[in-house]
Amino acid sequence: MTDRTLAVRYARALYAALPDPSAAERAGEFLSALASAAAESAELRDVLRNPAVSRPDRKALLQAIADSAGAAREVRSFLAVLVDHGRAGALPEIAEAFRELKDEEAGVVTATLTTAFALPSSLEERARRALERLSGKKVRLTCVVDPAVLGGASARIGSTVWDGSLRSQLAAVRRRMAEE
Repeated sequence: MTDRTLAVRYARALYAALPDPSAAERAGEFLSALASAAAESAELRDVLRNPAVSRPDRKALLQAIADSAGAAREVRSFLAVLVDHGRAGALPEIAEAFRELKDEEAGVVTATLTTAFALPSSLEERARRALERLSGKKVRLTCVVDPAVLGGASARIGSTVWDGSLRSQLAAVRRRMAEE
């Protein structure tokens, strides 16, 4: 079983155990914060992944973190299950899968807008609204700056790409000239 498949299964199990969407929102925020902390802290990452750290110690640490954050009973039980099954190291992937599942249930899609330079917030907002009209869903927009785009922009939602970049237009002209 792949790590992604495993993460999705655990995320679905947690989502199903939560009583309502607001609990899912709070659980998602907690899991994201915990995954970020693991990404930033080598010590926490080591505790989650190192088999030399005993399961009771790992479980106690995660329970203390969950208690200090005021995490729901379902989330604390979920963390204990992760440790018991030796899956605490997959927490970042599970947090990402949980966020995607929560977004899917709420009708939110993630879009990536790539431009040659950073856009002002007013243009980012216009792009987000345009992508919402195109997709028919709420859009969580991530902006990426890539100078290789040269100009214009390209947007991606899932496997659909709208490419209005100068780089792709120049490539199309180059192909047409080569064909003639």
